[in-house]
Amino acid sequence: MPVSRESATLVRVALPEPLELLHATFVRHRFAPHTHDTFVLAVVESGAASSRYRGGVALYRPGGVVVIEPGEPHDGEPAPGGWRYRALYPPPALLARLADGGPLAAACATAGEHAPGTRRLFASSFLPDAALAVRLAAAHTALANAPRGDTLRGEVLLADALSTLLQRHACATATARHVVDSATTARGVRAARALLHDGFAQPLSLATLADAAHLAPARLARAFRVAVGLPPHAYLELVRVEQAKLRLRRGDPIADVAFATGFADQSHLTRRFRRVVGVTPGAYARACAAMRVGRRVA
Repeated sequence: MPVSRESATLVRVALPEPLELLHATFVRHRFAPHTHDTFVLAVVESGAASSRYRGGVALYRPGGVVVIEPGEPHDGEPAPGGWRYRALYPPPALLARLADGGPLAAACATAGEHAPGTRRLFASSFLPDAALAVRLAAAHTALANAPRGDTLRGEVLLADALSTLLQRHACATATARHVVDSATTARGVRAARALLHDGFAQPLSLATLADAAHLAPARLARAFRVAVGLPPHAYLELVRVEQAKLRLRRGDPIADVAFATGFADQSHLTRRFRRVVGVTPGAYARACAAMRVGRRVA
């Protein structure tokens, strides 16, 4: 059934690794190209959406599980009528624990690392597995609604769902990510990424990045996009958003966060943050505060 109102509720729960949960309805909102340092596991409850992912266009619909791996660029656009979905963002370490040792655990732990030999765990971003979707949605609901400190049921459901996901669908020997074949260029890309992470709060030009990489600007721009999947400026924006999330989690004022992370002002941060995270910085901060004091934000 088509939906007319947009909403997004984000909850963070304190498991051995912090886990973010999103329940959202979007009709017009489009996600800009971005990446995550966690996995994204989502279940579409109604409607549909599409995403550009790994050089193609994927359709997400009810009856399956959406899987986005760490470091994989993707966007998101609702189909006519919008979509409603539940998403979990488990860090690689969480899946590695559930894999219980061996090559699969190592592949989970290193997911998203841009290095020679890095393997894709899942061959597709949409797994048509209705039973798994039901399990994952149940885990999401239990964790999102659990009283503070009483997450055992949700954790059990989550462990069951993620273990099933790995057993049924993980493929540690899937096609390797394309990597830059020149050692010199690869070192340059790593240097540029390091500078983007270290200097995110300051204006950074392509010339500055190229100097750090010891590469010509045009060569760096091409190689960076091949290796990372995004141009340097888009990657910098993601770094800034991740840094903003860190500061919001510890309770910093939003205006201070905007200044500290290189955004022009609070409105600039809000626009960019929502494009990537799906909620505003204020909503994200309230979810984090609720986790600290044991409340839930509607």
